[in-house]
Formats: sequence, structure tokens, C-alpha cells
Amino acid sequence: PVEAILAGRPVLFGPHMENFAALRDALLAAGGAIEVVDGAALADEAGKLFADPRRREDVTRRATAALHPHQGATRRTADLVERSITEG
Repeated sequence: PVEAILAGRPVLFGPHMENFAALRDALLAAGGAIEVVDGAALADEAGKLFADPRRREDVTRRATAALHPHQGATRRTADLVERSITEG
């Protein structure tokens, strides 16, 4: 989901996001993603997004805001690894 959000696209996903549970929960809580239960719901929600540019923009904006606290996490992790190697 992160790649789509960074590309400025709204995210829809199915019920099996176990590997991304924390991200799923954060996106849903922020209104930054749409969870669907089956193909019919996917088609319905995608159709609504195509028909409503404001909703697309709103979902994408909310998703971007939900990701904001995590920006720079890779750099912070790399810095910690580097420090543990050089100080260790």
C-alpha cells in the first residue's frame, strides 16, 4: 500500500492484510484506505472513486498523513545499525 500512496493513488485492499496489520489499522483509522470484502465490493468502491475526484483526493491525502510519522524510518534504522557496528 505504501507505494501506491507515495504515487498519489488511493488504496483499496481486501480482508487479508495480516502481514500489514499495523499499517492497515492506521490507514483505516485515518480514512486513508478502503477495505473491501469481495470482488463486487471492490468494483463498487473503485467505481465510486473513479466517479468522485474529491473522494479520491481525500482518501489519498488521509493516507499520506497516516504515513507521515513514519517518514525517515529507513534512515533512522540505518543510522542505528551503523552506530552499533562502529561503536560495537
